Amino acid sequence: MNYWSVAALLMAGISLYMGIYYFWFHAKTREHKEYLSFSMLCISISVYDIFCSHLYSAETCLAGAVWQHRQLIALGLICIFSVKFVSDFIDRKNKIIDYFVYIFFGIFSVASIANPQFLTTDIPSPKNINILGNLVATYNEVEVTFPVLLAYSASLLVSYYLINSLFTFYASNRKKGTYSVLIGMLIFSLGTINDVAVGAGVYEFVYVVEFAFMVIVIVMSYSLTNTFIISQKTLKKNIENIKELAAAVDQAAESIVITNSKGIITYVNPHCERMTGYTKSELIGHSPKIFQSGKHSDEFYAKAWETLKQGETWRGQFTNKKKDGTLFEEKAVISPVYNENKELIAYVNVKRDVTNEILLESQARQSQKMAAIGQFAHKVAHDVTNKLVVILGSIQYIKDNTKDKPIVNSMVDNIIEASNRISSLTADLMAFAHPAKLTLKTLPFDKIISSLEDILQRTLGKDVTLEFKLNAPGIKAKVDPVQIEQALVHIAINAVEAMPNGGRLTVETNQTHFTFAESMELQAATHERDRHFGNFVTLRVSDSGEGMTKEQLTHIFEPFFTTKKDQQNIGLGLPTVYRIVQMHNGHIHVDSEPNKGTQFNIHIPIATQTT
Repeated sequence: MNYWSVAALLMAGISLYMGIYYFWFHAKTREHKEYLSFSMLCISISVYDIFCSHLYSAETCLAGAVWQHRQLIALGLICIFSVKFVSDFIDRKNKIIDYFVYIFFGIFSVASIANPQFLTTDIPSPKNINILGNLVATYNEVEVTFPVLLAYSASLLVSYYLINSLFTFYASNRKKGTYSVLIGMLIFSLGTINDVAVGAGVYEFVYVVEFAFMVIVIVMSYSLTNTFIISQKTLKKNIENIKELAAAVDQAAESIVITNSKGIITYVNPHCERMTGYTKSELIGHSPKIFQSGKHSDEFYAKAWETLKQGETWRGQFTNKKKDGTLFEEKAVISPVYNENKELIAYVNVKRDVTNEILLESQARQSQKMAAIGQFAHKVAHDVTNKLVVILGSIQYIKDNTKDKPIVNSMVDNIIEASNRISSLTADLMAFAHPAKLTLKTLPFDKIISSLEDILQRTLGKDVTLEFKLNAPGIKAKVDPVQIEQALVHIAINAVEAMPNGGRLTVETNQTHFTFAESMELQAATHERDRHFGNFVTLRVSDSGEGMTKEQLTHIFEPFFTTKKDQQNIGLGLPTVYRIVQMHNGHIHVDSEPNKGTQFNIHIPIATQTT
């Protein structure tokens, strides 16, 4: 065994180690298919180097021919795995040439195994090369055949194919730390060219391809390892970015729902859980239809899907339903998500609960409308009063001068009666437009209500039964008793009109607590700072009358609105009640259904409550 044999064995050991290492690495990570093909390439090079070691130490041409034959078979495998490695490394899509190389060298290897004479002849061709005067390289080999020369030519074409592929790859993908693969392949190609030239007899020199193989093993190992380290650093950074993004999404004040391309929920953030009452496990795997309230038509949802399928973002408002059945309003922005191949992979739905905002806007509009109507009522009442003064003065003069004409007197009396009614109406309008200032007193609330029993009974008449249930003994409220009496009488009058055939009116008191959020649903305050919450004394007045529809309930406190056919009813009673409650910093809401009666709920702050 000479120096070259030892060197070849040493290189075989290094290549085998690299091959086993990258095979284990691929088996562990199950990623980077180029690691597996590089492993096979290293093992093939290791086998080739072992055969080279024996060829260098062969003492006869016959012995050299055996190892030369095996060496050429290993060379075919090296060409196959070189192409496979580069294709995996650059992630080649069109692999027609790759398959041609696999087939060609596969046939070459099978044919050489089946018939050793396919590769070599019996013509000896020993070579003794003296390098630097001491290192003698002796090759006892035989002349190669035409198929081998053809394989040499094919290996040159493969070298060109691989280098061209890598140059094209690097031209469009300037990835840091991967150029060493190109360098290694260039060295490999130079070694291949040299060995083909020596084998073909172009010139006599030492074969260097095994050393070129060693270079490619070392250089490419460095490149792959360096690439992996960079990718791991990038992956770690991406994971940190994803964690930060996930934390931001989890802590977002908006509800975020992500679905796959088929509309199945794959993620919801904690705010969505809090807002809807559903847990993450109850939502993932289901369709967003779980939130539907039935308030929107099929056409509404179809239009939204049509917008999304066109790749556009949909913006709109939903009336959705929580787990407990509560309806709420959401403003939503739904966006389609595409990958780098422009394939739809998901939808992101960012939603915000605007129920309270809508309530505030509605209540603000109600307050503004009431104020505008009040100004209008004041102007009308003022103008009508001025005209009535003239009318009544003129009518009185006519009456005084037509005492001897009964028919005229009768007509004048009718005019005076109608004018007095108009005067009463204008007084009501003025009272609504400019309610009297409150004279507040801190009094036991139950005592105030119980003192109104006689007044209420006279208002109701004999066909309506009055019942008191006072359950707030000792609770005091800061109120104007006269205004409370007026509010209760107006409600009683409304109840009598709703019970033309008689019925029952129940007056109850209780203590109630409202949170700030609950106050938003009840009180028509324009600004949040004006809202009152905490402990209240509640006055509940229920009748067994005709009740009202939901549509009628939305207008119940509007001036001049009435459900009665009596034209003398101008619809100012309940708006006056609303004003009185508002002036007491209270809440009022009404529950009613057709043929099931009506219930008025008035809440006045308890006197000891700091508001």
